[in-house]
Amino acid sequence: MAGFVRRLPALLVALAMFLCCTVILMADGGIGLADNGDFRRVLAGNGLEVADKIDANYLYKRYYTMQLSGDTLWEQGVSLVRSYDNDTAYKSPHFLFVKASKVTNFVANVLVGRERDRYDVQHLGVLYALCLALAGYLIMRFLTGKSPWLQAFAALLLLVIFCDTGYIAYFQSFYGEALQYVALMLTVGAGLTLWRKPQSLAAVGLYLFSIYLFAGAKLANVPIAVLFLAVGTMLFFREKRPARRAICGVLAVGCLAGMILMMTDIPDWMSRDTNYQAVFYGVLRGSETPGKDLEELGIDSKYAVMANTNAYLANYPYDIHGEEFSADFHEQISKVRLALFYVKHPARLIEKCDIALKNSGAIRPVYLGNLPDARMTLTDRWSGWSMARQWLYTHDNARSMWVVLLIWGGALAFWAVCVLWRRKKADGGIKGCGCCMAAIGVLALLAGTATSWVLPFMSNGEADLAKHMFLFVHLTDLLMVASLIGVAMHISRANMKYYAMTAIAIVVCIGITSVIGWCNGAEVVSFGEWNGRELKWEQAGYTPDGATLLICTEAVDVRAFDTSNQYGENRWATADLREWLNGEFLDAFSDEERTMMVSAKTKAYLSNPFAYDAEEGTHAVYWSAMPTDQDGQDAYVEQTEDLVSLPTISQYNKGGWSRGGRYWLSDPYGGNDTMVRCAWDGYAVFADGSTEWAVRPMIAVMRGEGK
Repeated sequence: MAGFVRRLPALLVALAMFLCCTVILMADGGIGLADNGDFRRVLAGNGLEVADKIDANYLYKRYYTMQLSGDTLWEQGVSLVRSYDNDTAYKSPHFLFVKASKVTNFVANVLVGRERDRYDVQHLGVLYALCLALAGYLIMRFLTGKSPWLQAFAALLLLVIFCDTGYIAYFQSFYGEALQYVALMLTVGAGLTLWRKPQSLAAVGLYLFSIYLFAGAKLANVPIAVLFLAVGTMLFFREKRPARRAICGVLAVGCLAGMILMMTDIPDWMSRDTNYQAVFYGVLRGSETPGKDLEELGIDSKYAVMANTNAYLANYPYDIHGEEFSADFHEQISKVRLALFYVKHPARLIEKCDIALKNSGAIRPVYLGNLPDARMTLTDRWSGWSMARQWLYTHDNARSMWVVLLIWGGALAFWAVCVLWRRKKADGGIKGCGCCMAAIGVLALLAGTATSWVLPFMSNGEADLAKHMFLFVHLTDLLMVASLIGVAMHISRANMKYYAMTAIAIVVCIGITSVIGWCNGAEVVSFGEWNGRELKWEQAGYTPDGATLLICTEAVDVRAFDTSNQYGENRWATADLREWLNGEFLDAFSDEERTMMVSAKTKAYLSNPFAYDAEEGTHAVYWSAMPTDQDGQDAYVEQTEDLVSLPTISQYNKGGWSRGGRYWLSDPYGGNDTMVRCAWDGYAVFADGSTEWAVRPMIAVMRGEGK
């Protein structure tokens, strides 16, 4: 009974985490993540197909159809765990969870009399939620016997941070990030259990199995998984009994062998696609010397014309699937060559690290819809930590976060090295020391964080970078929580001054950067009046004719971009919002103010469906959710001229004015004729033109002075 009472707080936290996840994910029709094209490889390999394919790229899909074979219940049940060969087939422990969810779906369907081939992705969400709850239980068990206030603090962090929708929205999808997330949490929980009870073979088994799952969820994780395996081996060998050590050693070797087998079994198409993107959408993206870069990588410079292209376009200057390109590129390039290129060019490495950091603000990608019935809509449900992270990591604060991460990581590394050095001087070794194992664990997390910072762009370029930075996001949050709990466990008057000095240094760095940003802010002027409210404007640049561009500091209205059909159209020249801004909204300005306003010419981008009216350009504008260059060179454009307009994606990316908030931009999403780009708290996402977003108008005046 006493043992149950000691475990009760951990059990309650685990139950709270499970209930939190299930309620967040399943209430009001459920939430999850839309498919960006990655689902096909998982669905095809597991005999699944989405029940309703309409808008699958913009909507979260809950229901799928399972492929069954056989006449009897048993035969159909056995067919659920079958793997299917196809052009995109590959092997992954991710499939274990998918197949398990197929079995639970099948059993539930039989029990309630539904169609046996019906698949509800919420079953997969429940499996992941159970794994996360188990990890939470193990973490809280490690704190058993500590102060109730410390346990309450840890429980709050687990619920607020690690149950945030940004993390758990992946549970109801077929992305490997969901398994990666719970596997890493289980690795942490099992590692803490081994720290406390090195004799537990169950903890050893869970630790090794979790590392295997973590490595297999995304094969780029294997280097980090090997690092965690090395730390685990040190934990195993704190066990004194030779027989137990031998068992642990055999299990560790088996785990390593499993990871090696996964690496050797990577499909050829996966290696070819990632290598292409690592070079043409990574090394060459934004490069001023693409031909020289290719020659340095051992590749013919004639392929420089394909710089800034990814591996999934319809047309290329060369046949990327032909034998010539295979011999010239795929047989020459390797991940080692790519790594060496960045080592030889540290400035390029820092530039890519900066881009990667900017992509690590949002936990879940801002370009994947979350709802089943509203296209490209992002939910704010239980997203407090997501919003806080997004505010901290917005593009305007990226340099600040460099400083904070380096100070914080340096402080943790210094503490860990000091602990190891003191122990080594004390008795000539570090084995068996709890504090030393904690220091080694911290160093392993730091090394994993650094590796996850650079691996995404080194191995896959900037393609889908926000999603590929998910591990970096998770590891930095783990390090932060570990730091907070560690400080809370060891805080005392004697060492309070060291914690206070570190905290003050971080706050000062953020403060200095913020002050610099405020000092560089644009001057606000008054110009016009709308609905009884004086309009405030700030400078946003100049026109080619020398007029000053001004953008309204606040939204003047909330309106649809266009309502010409169900979803609207994304062409600025014919948009209802353009007509309103240059018609009714002009009443906001007096006659004197109107004389100061001039028409500004704009090159408005066109999406693929409107390419027939393009005055120049060869392709639709490539898009990125990040405030970086949108690859507008050679994109389809048409000339427009307006007294009042909206900020373009180029102006938004260039900045120089307050970009916070959520409001329309004037440019289209290039892939269809309905979706328009819009600002979203520092990002540039897209939404159907018929939806209502805030309107921040832009005008050009001959003088940057108001009334």
